[in-house]
Amino acid sequence: MARRGYVGLDPPGRGVFRDRFLAAGHVPAASRTLLATGYPDAGLLIEALLGEDGTAAALLDPAAGEIGVGYAPGPYRIADGSIVTHAWLLVLSETRFAPVADATDGLLAAINRARGRRGLAPVTPAPELAATALDHAGDMVERGYFGHDAPDGSQVFERARRRGYGFRGLGENLAVGQLSPDEVVEGWTDSPGHAAVLYHLDFREVGVAYLPGPLDAPPRSFRHVWVAVFGVR
Repeated sequence: MARRGYVGLDPPGRGVFRDRFLAAGHVPAASRTLLATGYPDAGLLIEALLGEDGTAAALLDPAAGEIGVGYAPGPYRIADGSIVTHAWLLVLSETRFAPVADATDGLLAAINRARGRRGLAPVTPAPELAATALDHAGDMVERGYFGHDAPDGSQVFERARRRGYGFRGLGENLAVGQLSPDEVVEGWTDSPGHAAVLYHLDFREVGVAYLPGPLDAPPRSFRHVWVAVFGVR
């Protein structure tokens, strides 16, 4: 901002602030940015930020676990001709996420509501498939990747066999970031590949799993990890 003479998160002409996360090699699952000018020291800045409901909520958010601080003393002239001093930019990233209430029961119910709207039979919960789904959710969070294939190349078929599920057919849907089971199922419905699994005529059983995250898969970080494994014995 000081070099190019502007005050704002997005540089004039092109680019958005989030691109800077990518350039730095880190994109948090959720973040807040606070921009202020005119405060000559950090104490006055924090006092001012705490005096406003919106900025105070961001600073005191219990989910915020990381912060980056930028400062340019100035003075420098911006596009409208005014002089700016003491420019501060605070970036707070969420690293702790409150779990979605009743996530697994809610996801099972949302799946069967969606299938019912299409005249399909409900899928019933299978403990082996639930264990398969939770194994994969936990592995993705622990080892930092997001995808159907584990780093060793194993897929849902191997995971289900390890849990003792003898299947004639199997399918797996994944999602990250959604704040509710209905949002998850809506996203799967809108994706042809996911919808083919969700609404498969042959599947009779399902196992679902959920973890709040974070799932750190550089350069991205994700919250709210959802897994559903569908099968027929």
